[in-house]
Amino acid sequence: MTTPATRSASEGEKFIGAPRHRWRWIALICVIACLSRSAVFVRYFDSFAEDPDAYYALASGLVERGEFGTDRQRAYRPPLYPLVVTADVAVDRLTDSAVGRGITIGFLQILFGVATVLLTERTCRNLGLGNWSYAAALIVALDPILLRYTAYVMTEVFSAFLAALLLWLISMLSVTPNAAAPGRKRIGDNGSMSEEKLSPSDDPLLTSRGFDEGDSWRPVPVLRKYGLPLAIGVVFGLCVLCRPTFAAFGLLAAALWAFWNVRSLVRGQVRLLAPAMIVLGFSLAINPWVIRNTMVFNRPVMLTTHGGYTLLLGNNPTFYNEVVRQPMGTVWSAESLHRWQFLQSSIDHPFIYHCFADLDGKRADFRPLEFEPADYPFDITKELDPNSPLVELHIDSYQRKRAIVNIRRDPSGAARAIILRLSRLWSPVPIGPAREGIPAIAIWGVGIWNAAVFLLAAIGLVLVALRRRRQFLPAILLILAFTAVHTLYWANARMRAPLVPAIAVLAAIPLLEANRWHKSRFVK
Repeated sequence: MTTPATRSASEGEKFIGAPRHRWRWIALICVIACLSRSAVFVRYFDSFAEDPDAYYALASGLVERGEFGTDRQRAYRPPLYPLVVTADVAVDRLTDSAVGRGITIGFLQILFGVATVLLTERTCRNLGLGNWSYAAALIVALDPILLRYTAYVMTEVFSAFLAALLLWLISMLSVTPNAAAPGRKRIGDNGSMSEEKLSPSDDPLLTSRGFDEGDSWRPVPVLRKYGLPLAIGVVFGLCVLCRPTFAAFGLLAAALWAFWNVRSLVRGQVRLLAPAMIVLGFSLAINPWVIRNTMVFNRPVMLTTHGGYTLLLGNNPTFYNEVVRQPMGTVWSAESLHRWQFLQSSIDHPFIYHCFADLDGKRADFRPLEFEPADYPFDITKELDPNSPLVELHIDSYQRKRAIVNIRRDPSGAARAIILRLSRLWSPVPIGPAREGIPAIAIWGVGIWNAAVFLLAAIGLVLVALRRRRQFLPAILLILAFTAVHTLYWANARMRAPLVPAIAVLAAIPLLEANRWHKSRFVK
């Protein structure tokens, strides 16, 4: 006689097959990811010659001079991705360009893409999504943004890999596989661990990895207690060194943890070992960059000096008038954008007598334009040595303050800009220059694919909220953190690339629930 739990488990096995065959399915999805990325790599190989964010130039400086940045921009970009790109530069130099620029970094980004697929599947398994983890893996494998930017020297693919690695490590905190006694260690409201004995018939969102796979592997207790939180901290630090926006995720997570444990903290009843190990890991990863910046600027800089520019880029009168207040779909023309950037070069450097800018394809030597310091209620005429590293910090601060003044002077334009930035961040179809050279049918296909994935993820978010499944909170917090940052900072669709693994996790939840509802209604 079979129990409901045994019958449910048997039915679940029929869906994909016995546990020993399941690696065949994820291997197939990884092959799809590899082939699709390889096709993009070949089709858009010429894109590697471009360097829109100067990461290749930074990597070249590291290889050739052993220096990061330039005389005027020493911490303008985060350092981790240029370190990855140095592999391409080094191979190109060692082979005397016989291998060619882009071959090595392209190969690495294909590997990062496949690894992102595998990590997403493993994360979903840990969170109890069972065989529908393959759906999440497939969503990542075929994501249009991750595919397209495989052929660019940009952080999209690498940051998505780091995000998937971070989510996987965090998901390991909520599962302890054990074939002999299927259950799972779960994090309680006060941060304590408790074990629940579960069955697939109870709730598919609570199915443990140990029950689902019959895997007897168990982390060494000491490694789990100390090593896993330490690894989470290290990987989180690497995420920040790749995309500083990840720092907002850490702040949200810390604030939420403190909120849940405020009473225990006051009473001294909460265990601080795991948070302390995470902080230690983060410090180990981020400190070399902070120490280097302290030596350069004589003051610590944890992130970059690029934040002021990206805040001002999305909050200035030209952008408000030429894009925000125009019909939906209007993009900032290249001519107007270059002119604005040209003017910023002159205004932002009032203490530098000569600088160069590329305007309409011509190199021009110009002197700073006249401006009125009274236009801004802060000092922008501070005398500095043009060769001083502090100039970079001064410009970053100055641009940030200008953006804040612009927001206060034009609150309606700033409010409409927030809506525009969010629509660009979550646009299902490419906009502006991003859609150039793409056939209309492909744009429609991308739009339908993204709209379907977004809809599934939204339903998954509702299900998580209704059932209060806290194991999915890291994925949700990651999405919220990036979205919150880009309400103020410049945004477009490629900036959601690190969120693809989190979106895929949420999108798999309603598929699992729909399958469960179908079986309960039609399968006897």
